[in-house]
Amino acid sequence: MGSTFKAEEAMKNIHELDPSAIPNALRHMAHLRVFIPLSMFTSDSLRVICDNIGSLYTKRKTSFAVDKYILNSDLFPKEELTEQTFFQAYRNWLKLLMEIVDESVFAGWHAHHTKMILDVDSLNLFVVWKMHDRQLCTSFFNAPFILHVKQCLHERV
Repeated sequence: MGSTFKAEEAMKNIHELDPSAIPNALRHMAHLRVFIPLSMFTSDSLRVICDNIGSLYTKRKTSFAVDKYILNSDLFPKEELTEQTFFQAYRNWLKLLMEIVDESVFAGWHAHHTKMILDVDSLNLFVVWKMHDRQLCTSFFNAPFILHVKQCLHERV
């Protein structure tokens, strides 16, 4: 066998260490419209995906991803996220959205994130925000939509 990575190819690429980059496997799932649990966007989960630790893939039997190998979300922690890990994962979710959707679609999700962060009762309503957000994300993967967020911060979701 010959060289897999040739010098002329390698010289075209600039080495940039980006530990916050979204792995291609998650982009692939989004492209196939497979729901990605928010817990797969935590730093620990991204490390496992990037380092390709264990047997991460499974064959999908339904939807757009039929007969395709995708990340097995059952291998990752369930969505019992603390407030800190929730917002960390949500920022990474926004990075993925920024890459895969139009600017107007991204703007609505970014406004939603901002509203969650600026909500004065966010600590008291964290469980409600989390449940609401899971419903939004699940619906988004079934049929992408533009999220319209009212600017008034005292209004509830």
